[in-house]
Amino acid sequence: MFKAKSVFVKCFLVLIIFSSLACQKGNRTDHLLHVAIKAPPLNLDPRLATDGTGFKLSKLIFNGLFRLNEKLELVPDLLESYQQKTSNTYHFVLRKEVRFHNGKELTADDVLYTYNSILKDEVASPFKSAFEKVKTIQQEGKYEFSISLQEPYAPFLTALSLGIVPKEEVLKLKDDFTRHPIGTGQYQFVQWQDDAFVELKAFPQAFQGIPKNAGIRFDILKDDNLLVLKLLKGDVDLALNGVPPVLLEKVKQKENINVLSDFGITVSYLGMNLENPILKQTKVRKAIALALNRDELIVHYRKGYARKANSILSPSNWAYNKDLPQIQYDQKEAMRLLDEAGYPDPDGNGPKPRFSLQYKTSSSKERIEIAQMIARQLGQIGVEVAVQSYEWGTFFDDIKKGNFELYSLQWVGVTEPDLLYDIFYSKNLPPEGLNRGRYKNKALDPILLAARKAQTPEARRKYYLEAQSILFTELPLIPLWYEDNVVAFWNTIEGVHLSPDASFKMLAELTKQAGKH
Repeated sequence: MFKAKSVFVKCFLVLIIFSSLACQKGNRTDHLLHVAIKAPPLNLDPRLATDGTGFKLSKLIFNGLFRLNEKLELVPDLLESYQQKTSNTYHFVLRKEVRFHNGKELTADDVLYTYNSILKDEVASPFKSAFEKVKTIQQEGKYEFSISLQEPYAPFLTALSLGIVPKEEVLKLKDDFTRHPIGTGQYQFVQWQDDAFVELKAFPQAFQGIPKNAGIRFDILKDDNLLVLKLLKGDVDLALNGVPPVLLEKVKQKENINVLSDFGITVSYLGMNLENPILKQTKVRKAIALALNRDELIVHYRKGYARKANSILSPSNWAYNKDLPQIQYDQKEAMRLLDEAGYPDPDGNGPKPRFSLQYKTSSSKERIEIAQMIARQLGQIGVEVAVQSYEWGTFFDDIKKGNFELYSLQWVGVTEPDLLYDIFYSKNLPPEGLNRGRYKNKALDPILLAARKAQTPEARRKYYLEAQSILFTELPLIPLWYEDNVVAFWNTIEGVHLSPDASFKMLAELTKQAGKH
């Protein structure tokens, strides 16, 4: 039974502390923008960064040939021009006088090295599948090169948004490059103190324009209460998707803090290890999905700042299947499916479970509480779930290794529908691939491959609609909700706005009024 009284008491005590500390002034003397993040990056090398924090930070430090604009449209970034000569061949011309943070000029040699290091397995990049169709990469001058593919590959240009690394520095620093990155982005790496902060400074030679602030310190605040306390006190200027929804109302009451929210495209999901003999059964996965009261979860933990999900792709995605129904909450049907799957209740309404599962999550307080509520909901259909929380790095490493039965994570800022190939194609297994659940479906694989070869958005969409229908039926993972983007910030910060993918890119446009808040 959920201990509502205990939670109320804890929240009441926290609010008392908030009230006393919120009146205190921050005493910072630096001129940096302080941004709260809830988890440290695991990697800042764009060829390796798949965790949410590392991926978003790397976009500030590095540039790709292409980028997504605020409308989530793919536009040139490091490119002066490009041309698709045939269905399989592309010619690219780089911008001139683009500088890395060490002062060296970006050339085609750096681009070729970045892609070849992935293709030749110099790094175990999880993005390798995006480049597997590359046949040849040919340099044609200091700033020009061509790429030929083995066959048409529709999402190829999206893959080229991967950050370009400087060949000379990577060869010199080797493994140390992951913690001392050098890119061409608007921000230059300064320092990274484990579990404390990552500091970046404005790069004065940034080709996109110099940021409007001197730099950013990303304060790593794993504890939700500490994050909010530092925000209220003024030690933190801004928190993007950092304040737990349960504490947002208190933050809104602070006179000098603003809160903005909008629909997002980040999807939270329940992952399952399909090599587990219980979870490999479709009826069991469907039963688990039916037993989840997502309305209760969204109201209790998201305070309404979310929409129920039925696909990895969000309704704002051009390839989303709007004909998919929502997964309904139905305990009776869930128990019937478990009976059919060969897991009857051993003692009726007694305490004995049908079977037991382990549920791994990070040490985030919010994620632990969500896992505990999911465990209680599954317990109501006779599935015993033991929740185990771990420090973020250990947790994520276990997920990549397949050392789990259940887990919950997010796919952050999903824009390219080819992600369905990355996470569900049978051969895309970790560590190089993202098929963490080890899902294999001979009927789905050719559909995902066909979508990659289709030459028009309309043709691609047809395949993705079919793929989503199969995934909805099979449920290799269970989509939970699309999280709203919520940013809380002091009114001394100007220029704040939200993008659907909650990108950190907008931070370069922020200015801070003189004086301390």
